[in-house]
Amino acid sequence: ETFRIEMRKDGKWTPILTRKIDAKAHTFAPFLAGLGRDGQSLLILDAADPGADGPRRFRYYELAADGKLSAPLDEDAAQDRPIFNPESGALSGFAHDGEITTYTFFDPDLADIYRHALDTAPGQSVRVAAMGRDPAQMILFAQGGDDPGSWHYYDFATGKRVDIGSQYPSVPAEWVASQRQVRYTAADGLAISAQLTLPPQGEAKHRALVVLPHDGPLWHDGRGFNWLAQVLASRGYVVLQPNYRGSEGYGAALTAAGKGQWAGRSLSDMADGVRYLAAQGIIDPKRVCIAGEGYGGYAALKGAEGGPYRCAIAINGISDPADYLKTAKQNAVADEIAALRADPQAQRAFMADARSPALVQGYYGSQTPAAISAPSVKAPVLLVASHYDKAVPADQSRSLRDRLQKAGKTASYTELPDCGHDLATEACRLQTAQAVVDFLAANNPAR
Repeated sequence: ETFRIEMRKDGKWTPILTRKIDAKAHTFAPFLAGLGRDGQSLLILDAADPGADGPRRFRYYELAADGKLSAPLDEDAAQDRPIFNPESGALSGFAHDGEITTYTFFDPDLADIYRHALDTAPGQSVRVAAMGRDPAQMILFAQGGDDPGSWHYYDFATGKRVDIGSQYPSVPAEWVASQRQVRYTAADGLAISAQLTLPPQGEAKHRALVVLPHDGPLWHDGRGFNWLAQVLASRGYVVLQPNYRGSEGYGAALTAAGKGQWAGRSLSDMADGVRYLAAQGIIDPKRVCIAGEGYGGYAALKGAEGGPYRCAIAINGISDPADYLKTAKQNAVADEIAALRADPQAQRAFMADARSPALVQGYYGSQTPAAISAPSVKAPVLLVASHYDKAVPADQSRSLRDRLQKAGKTASYTELPDCGHDLATEACRLQTAQAVVDFLAANNPAR
C-alpha cells in the first residue's frame, strides 16, 4: 500500500510526499493536521523516530510544496496541540499539557491576546476553549483556587466579558479545598512534583493523609479540581497526588524514568512523598492510606503488601498486570505501535493512549510485574469495581476479593452496576465516594 499527499499545482494534483506502508514494519502514514505557519505549507503529524522499537514519539512538521520537511515544530505531539488562526487557518502556536496548560505562539498578536487572558484569572490555570473568527474573541476555561472550573467569554478588543457557567454549579466556592504544588526529592535524587490538597477546616498539622496516585502511568495530575481529592479533603484528609516517575507533562526525563518501574521506583516515589509531608509536620505518618484508579489501584494494592499505609483502596484497580496486558491487546483496534488516540478537547490533535499495549509493555520492562499476592497483603483493602469496565474487567477485583477472603485478610468489595472504567457519571462517583469515605472512617479516621 502506498500513501501520498498531493498538492494542487498549475491545475493538476502533484505528489509532494509518497510513502510505502508496511504493516509488519509499523510504517506510519502521516496525518494531515492543517496549514503551516505561512498558510501555504501543510502541517503534518509524523513519527519522530520511525526506526525505533516500541511506541514511537510523534511530532509536528511543515511539509512545503516542494516536498521538503521542516525541522520538528514541537517536542511531543502527545502533549502538544496545534492552534490555528481562525481567520487564515494557518498554524499560530501550540498548547502544552502539564501542571497547567501553557502556550507557545508563533503569531505575536495571539501571544499578546493570551497574555491578557492570563490576567483575567491570576493564579489559576487558564485554557483557551475556543476562539471566534476574530482571535480577540475567546471562550476561556479557568480553574484553581476556590474555582472548580468555569467558562467565560471575553472580547479583548472591547473589554466585554460574559460569565457562561461553572463546571460544577452546585459546588459553592467555600466548599472547595485549597490546592498547591509541592516538590520533593525521591530516594534516588529524582525531583517529583505533586498536587497537595488541604482540608478547608482546621490547621494543616499532623493530619491524616490519603495518597492518591493517578492512573496511567502515562498521565499526570495538574492544577485544577479533582472530584475525589475534594471529597476526601471535605472529610478532613490531606490529599497528595504525586506525579511519580513515568508521568507525563513534567518533562521527557521524568516520563522515561518510569520505563520498567511499574512495580519499582514509581511506587517508592509515592512513599517518599509521605516521608516529605511528615518531615514538614503536615501529616501524621501513622495515619496514612493510599487510594487510586487503574494503575493507581495497583499502586495502592502493592502499598498494602508493604509500605507506610494503614489501608488501601483500589478503584477499578489492576491486580493482575499480565491479564491487564492481555485485555489491552484484545481492545486494541489500531496499530498499537502509534500509541495515540484522538484528543477529546481539541480537533485535529492527539494524545498518548495510556492503555496502548505497546506503552503498557514499555512500563512493564523486560518482565511483567507480578499479580497482587493475597497472602502478602498486610492492610485492610477496599475494592471498587465497575461492572462495565472494559479496560480493567471487574473479574480482576472479584478474583482478588475471593483470594483475600480465603487468605483471611480484611477485604471490602463494592461493585458499581452501571459504570465504566472512568466513572464518568455523577451516580458512579457518588457511589464510589460513599464507599471510600465509609471505608476510611473505619480504617483511618480523619480526626
